Amino acid sequence: MFGLCPAPFAAYSTINTELIRFERFLTPHDLDFRFVPEEVVVSGEEDLSGFRAIIVPYAPYFPPGLAGKLLQWTKAGGTLIASGVPGIYDPYGFADATLLESTFGNGLRYRYAGNDEDWK
Repeated sequence: MFGLCPAPFAAYSTINTELIRFERFLTPHDLDFRFVPEEVVVSGEEDLSGFRAIIVPYAPYFPPGLAGKLLQWTKAGGTLIASGVPGIYDPYGFADATLLESTFGNGLRYRYAGNDEDWK
């Protein structure tokens, strides 16, 4: 199991809070985990096939290629866990809900106001 470490331009206070919460949950249960930068997933340096679960902590912005890698991995049987709404924007703030629409269908409707607590 591993958690993605988002790119440097992301909202660090929220991400750090989420990473700490997951770490505090997983450690006492003796679950093996590590944090992996999203860049090594996109580049293919990290082979996802060895992981049963991936946690994506508060990541509304995805770099190009990350959604595709995660979708390929989930279709092969992996379990994706996300806090918040994952990957609804590209790094430039343009809408890109590839991950959600591929998972839940193109008719998916969501609303996100940029606030950690305000999405439906």
